[in-house]
Amino acid sequence: MRPHPHPMESHPHTPEILSPHTPEILYVTWRRYLPGEDPLLGEVLGGPFVAGVQSQGVAICAKHLLLNTQETLRFSTSTDADDRVWVEVYARPFAAAIRAGAASVMCGYNLLNGTDACGDARLLGALLRGRLGFRGFVMSDWWATRVPDASARGVDVSMPGNDNMFSSWLRTRQPSLLPHGPVLRTMARRVVRGMLASSA
Repeated sequence: MRPHPHPMESHPHTPEILSPHTPEILYVTWRRYLPGEDPLLGEVLGGPFVAGVQSQGVAICAKHLLLNTQETLRFSTSTDADDRVWVEVYARPFAAAIRAGAASVMCGYNLLNGTDACGDARLLGALLRGRLGFRGFVMSDWWATRVPDASARGVDVSMPGNDNMFSSWLRTRQPSLLPHGPVLRTMARRVVRGMLASSA
């Protein structure tokens, strides 16, 4: 298991920050934001944070979608809530980040109502892109892509860890999608749209 990164972590050749964590509280000892239980605070702080950082030409990746509320057993814990709780409580910080133009959103390790967050078509489609109007790209956390057809379910960028699971599905199960199929075209458009919108 990889060590926790600093929340301001970015690739040395890509101007993108994996932050803000939403909802967020500052836990100084680890020098990172941990998920908290105050979505209102995340909503109030998240939008201005996104706008301020991206005004400097650095893309933002808001994380972790959704209900990623604990570190213990984070790979197997299912956080259960109905759609109203999603939208009216826990999605509020993400809605603020999206309104401010966040380039990307990161899905986390947890399960949501028994479904992997980085493989939940309702979460990434109906809620994130539908109700919240997100037009950028979805990035998985490291080792968080555990569903073979995650790309068809809304994940556009799979970070290192479970690489073969993400790419093998495209190569072996959907050969007609390569190299210019509709799923890959959509994924590419989302990545480019997010980066251009953030001026990164």
